[in-house]
Amino acid sequence: MALVILLIFENLHILLTASAVVKIWNTSYMLIHEFDAHTKTVTCLTTYPHGPLIISGGGDNMLKMWNLRTFSSSYWSETFLIYF
Repeated sequence: MALVILLIFENLHILLTASAVVKIWNTSYMLIHEFDAHTKTVTCLTTYPHGPLIISGGGDNMLKMWNLRTFSSSYWSETFLIYF
């Protein structure tokens, strides 16, 4: 699957990519970890301003919050999409 999202998390010196899987890379472009919890393509990815967290949303209508230090899922929620 093609790359959908690229995000740079400067505080931890990592890169994040997402398609169906959110991947964490170090600055030498070595894969550190994969978050494989969405059942469809990840459509949005952002950082949380008050901690080493990212939030991903996908075509499966789910929001997931990930801790970048422990590589665990901190929170998840089923979302409802609104189309304009």
